[in-house]
Amino acid sequence: MNKTAILQSVIICPNCRHQKEETMPTDACQFFYECENCKTRLKPKQGTAVFIAVTEQ
Repeated sequence: MNKTAILQSVIICPNCRHQKEETMPTDACQFFYECENCKTRLKPKQGTAVFIAVTEQ
């Protein structure tokens, strides 16, 4: 059984609610993300990465 990872994700800024579709990196773990709208630096919950902590469920 082959499984394909979904690399596209919608990041939602908890400060201004701006949404942007991004591609999750496959060669590194992204720990921070800057909202392009309000410039808030987003940090994940302890033990997770940005794409897990602030993406659309």
